[in-house]
Amino acid sequence: MTAARWAQLDSGNAEPWLAVAAEARAPKGLRAAFDDAMFHVASADRHDPGWGALSTEIIDHVPPDDANLVGSVGLLAQAAAIEALRLPAWSQTSQYCSEQELRDSNRREICERIATVLADRSDDLVGEVRRRSSGKARRLAAGTGRGGRLPARMPRRAVMERHAERARAELTTCGTLAQR
Repeated sequence: MTAARWAQLDSGNAEPWLAVAAEARAPKGLRAAFDDAMFHVASADRHDPGWGALSTEIIDHVPPDDANLVGSVGLLAQAAAIEALRLPAWSQTSQYCSEQELRDSNRREICERIATVLADRSDDLVGEVRRRSSGKARRLAAGTGRGGRLPARMPRRAVMERHAERARAELTTCGTLAQR
């Protein structure tokens, strides 16, 4: 699937627009297409890069018994390695929102909107860290030590945490210990 088709199918997600921007930024030098893609990133409802989706699918389909525990853990490690190969598309954002480009007030506004999408509307762990960090910074700046933004709902992470709890409990069962 091309980046343009992905953006067409999931237009409210910033990630396919970042992929479109990466293609436009390639040696072809399609400046207008690059600017248009970054505008769509700024206008996106959310940023869902899909990290953790493969692991979530595996967790949802692996039987919870002890016989599959070791294989499941190995498979999840491989899934994490596969997902780690895909680097974030932040270089497009860095180029588009460079210090030189931010001198233009329109560009600065778009870059602020991009930052909001990537920091406050992201469904990945990096976005969660940014939200928690910026919330802490806001609380410190306000001098209250309270308030700030609550962490966003992250369904994939919740599924993975639930599975990890189940796996920890199963590690100490008699069946698991007998196999060792």
